[in-house]
Amino acid sequence: MGKQTDNLNALREQKALKERLYADTMGRFGGQMNDAYRNYNAQNHAISMHLMEREIQQAERLADAERAQEITEQVLKNLTDSGGKAAKDIAAELQKALNGLKL
Repeated sequence: MGKQTDNLNALREQKALKERLYADTMGRFGGQMNDAYRNYNAQNHAISMHLMEREIQQAERLADAERAQEITEQVLKNLTDSGGKAAKDIAAELQKALNGLKL
């Protein structure tokens, strides 16, 4: 796994931890809170989850690009390692085409 995939997994774990912490806090103390404080906590949690979801979506895009790059590098390596002139020419043309793409 690459750096971006590790970051994505860490963000997902962090989101799950925040969800559990909020549920635990509200389960323990929600009955003791007045309506204003309960609503305040609910709104803060919703905002926090929205921001976390945006970070996760961005990390997913970066992780997908990273996986595509890893796959491409492996394909090029396999083509080059096969040794034939045609395979090397294909690898060179593929590399040129990929260099022109923006992921």
